Amino acid sequence: MNKNNWNSLPLADVVHKWYGGSTPSRLKREYYSNKKGIPWVRVGDIKGKEIFETEEYLTEDGAAIFRNLIPEGAVLLSTSGTIGKVAIAGTSMAMNQAVQAIVFDEALVLPEYAYFYFRFFAPWLLEMSNAVTIPNLTRSRLKDVYIPFPIIDEQRYIVKQLNIAENIIIKQHEISEGFKSYLTNVFVHMFQQYMNPHYYRPLEELTVEPILSGLRERQAQTPAEIPPNKFVRRRTGFEGY
Repeated sequence: MNKNNWNSLPLADVVHKWYGGSTPSRLKREYYSNKKGIPWVRVGDIKGKEIFETEEYLTEDGAAIFRNLIPEGAVLLSTSGTIGKVAIAGTSMAMNQAVQAIVFDEALVLPEYAYFYFRFFAPWLLEMSNAVTIPNLTRSRLKDVYIPFPIIDEQRYIVKQLNIAENIIIKQHEISEGFKSYLTNVFVHMFQQYMNPHYYRPLEELTVEPILSGLRERQAQTPAEIPPNKFVRRRTGFEGY
C-alpha cells in the first residue's frame, strides 16, 4: 500500500449524517412488539458485524417519534454505558439513546472500513468518554476523533482481508462449540448406563482426604445410610475408585 494514498481527518469531515436514538414511552404498550416490526437497536443487540434483527421491535406508532429512521449501511456505535460496540445496520431501523448511527461520505470512507476501525479504536473511545458513573461519549467529542483512511480501492482491499480473518475466527468458534457438544453427547452415551440413582455419595466424600482414607468403608454404605440433600451422582463399582 502506498503511504501517499492515505489521509487522516476528524469524523466531522467525513460523516454525511449523524443520528441520535431515543426510547419511546414504556407506558404506551402499543409502541412495542416482541415479534416483527421496525428493529429497535439497543447496546445488547450489537453482537456481530451486521444487524438485521433485534430483541424488541417498534410498531409504526412507536417509530413515529423518530424524525428519520436509520438507513441501511449506517455504522452503529454504542456511546453510553458500554462504549465502542460497533455494527452496521443491515436494514432500516431505529435505536435507543445509548447508540449513535453514523452515515459516512462513501466517497471518502466505506462503512465496512469504519466498522473495523472503530473495533480497533474502542479502547481509545472509552478513554475519551466522560468520567461519570455511566461512561458517556458525546457526539461533540466523537466528531473530533481522527480517522486515518486510504483511497477507496485500498479500503476495499483492507476490508476484504479483515473479513477473511474475521470469518476464520467465527468458524474456529463454531468448530470449538461443535466439538464441545460432540464430547458431551459421547460421554452421555458412554456413561448413561452408570447413571443410576442408587450410586450416590455425600458431597463431602468427594474431597481428596476422605476418598483416600476411607473409600472402601464408604463403598459398603447403603443408600439409606446416606444423609439426604447432599447427594451427587457417583459410580461405585470400580475397584479402588
